Amino acid sequence: HKIYIKVLYEYFYLLLESQPSLLKSRSQSQIKRPNRSNMISNPFIKKLIPTIFMSRFAIIICMLIIGNWFVFIPWKIEEIGLSKKNFGYILLLFGIGSIFSMQATNKLLIPKLGPRFLLPFGVIAFSIIIFLWVSTETAFTFALMALPVGLSFGVINPCAIVITVETEQA
Repeated sequence: HKIYIKVLYEYFYLLLESQPSLLKSRSQSQIKRPNRSNMISNPFIKKLIPTIFMSRFAIIICMLIIGNWFVFIPWKIEEIGLSKKNFGYILLLFGIGSIFSMQATNKLLIPKLGPRFLLPFGVIAFSIIIFLWVSTETAFTFALMALPVGLSFGVINPCAIVITVETEQA
């Protein structure tokens, strides 16, 4: 909230500076302009910038990977000989793994390991496991790999949310 207040203060100062008629009785010397160098050189804010970037980057990477994979679903179904009904069950396994992992991450992993450790770990694991899932050649291994992909995907979202909430509360 402090960051937002500083940004709003800076915005209103620039607004008042650009329109002198709004100042009325105050002169330019009475209004103190915030020091921009203090806002960025603040070690606390410098510490938050990579954290915010990491959480946003993790979500973007995972969504791009999933988006690229969804384009090839019809081709993969035909290649391994799955019916659409069976593919629906495989997606159900992915969803179950993701939901289970989100709950376990929130309750067990984040308090013990911390979100800043788990988020990069989850992105790397998700990238590797989804590659293995997409490159399977049989329907059985495709179904077996759906659960680990869901588990690794379920680690990412809670960690990014916790990092974002911590950053916004700072």
